[in-house]
Amino acid sequence: MSPFFTFVTGLLIGWLVEWVIDWIYWRRRYRILQEYTARCEQERAAFEIELSNLRKTPPTVREKINQPEPFPNRLEAQPVETVEEFDEGGLQPGNVSNSSPDNLEVINGIGPVIARMLNQSRITTFEQLAEQTPESLRRILGDVIKRLADEESLIEQARLLALRKQDEEV
Repeated sequence: MSPFFTFVTGLLIGWLVEWVIDWIYWRRRYRILQEYTARCEQERAAFEIELSNLRKTPPTVREKINQPEPFPNRLEAQPVETVEEFDEGGLQPGNVSNSSPDNLEVINGIGPVIARMLNQSRITTFEQLAEQTPESLRRILGDVIKRLADEESLIEQARLLALRKQDEEV
């Protein structure tokens, strides 16, 4: 066999193999694209049906759908029947204070999320935070405390800031 004939035969076989691979690959991609398009068309048809049903609803029902239900205010005072119920809410007797709230975010490990959760549990001052136990902080903050801060460090920093605040007031 001549080298030229071998070269041309190899070139043709390589081109044929490349063509088959491309054909199979693109055919698969095309099939996936067709399935996705069909699924989108089905969802669009379902939305069109739902939209036409909504257009048929009376205006009063439509107005009620568009108005969100009011969420209860978590900071509203709830009546407490027993001391146990009071403690389950994340508060302990003696935690309620009439002093102005402190910026809890100055404590290392407390950011806006943790500060908001503490405020929702009526812990707004360094003194209130210093009176908490690690268990009560875990109960109040849940999984957030595990990922973002160390309870004992927060309590210790709150104690120091509360003492500094008392010294400044005197």
